[in-house]
Parts: sequence; structure tokens; C-alpha cells
Amino acid sequence: MTLEERKWANQLFWMVKGHLIPDSWPESEIRIIEQSYFKRLWGNHEALYHLEGFEEAWEKKHGIASNTRPQ
Repeated sequence: MTLEERKWANQLFWMVKGHLIPDSWPESEIRIIEQSYFKRLWGNHEALYHLEGFEEAWEKKHGIASNTRPQ
């Protein structure tokens, strides 16, 4: 699973649970969650409001400084 795929799964997880997926979870479980939460959120136009804080948490977890992101 690429970092980009893992980030997408974490975004979906964040919209439902409000926190990132634990590092200890296996890739197979993350893929199941990704499919399930994608179906759950499909058509939910308010889901994007639940992303508040995601980018900051993702950057902190992966050591990415927000001022170094490409624009």
C-alpha cells in the first residue's frame, strides 16, 4: 500500500472515527475499512466537514512540515 493510498484510507477513517488508523493494523484490514467507509460516506455531502484537523495530524505523524508542502 502506497503512502498516498494509506493517506486516503486515513482520510475516510478520520471522517468516521475522528482519528488516524493505528500503525499496528495490517494492510488487509485497512483495505477492508477503506472499502467499507467509502461506501458509508458516498453521497454524504457533509463528510468533508469532518476532515478538520486531519492534515495537521497526518503531517505530525509523518514528520511533514506544513510549510514545506508543494503549493
